[in-house]
Amino acid sequence: PRSVEAVVQERLKLAASLSALLLLLVCSALDLVSLLPLALSIAYALVSIGCISLDQAWRSISYRLVLTIACSFGPGAALTNTGVAAALGAGLVELQVLGSF
Repeated sequence: PRSVEAVVQERLKLAASLSALLLLLVCSALDLVSLLPLALSIAYALVSIGCISLDQAWRSISYRLVLTIACSFGPGAALTNTGVAAALGAGLVELQVLGSF
């Protein structure tokens, strides 16, 4: 059986984690702070107060996802600079695929 202190500590960690998630969602939805510094600050805070260990934080990073996102910047910039993105956007607006506004 777990002690009462362990249960209370676990619930405090859960409350801190949920509060951090809510803070992240509200601040990013209202565009109060840029997402990257906010996420890094919250991750630092969660590690600092012991909600997660530093090892858990490092293991939670999906390097395949980070690589995929990083590799998408080049083609995205190319589509923007060549005007292909604007042409596709204008074409979709003309087709009214999303309905009239």
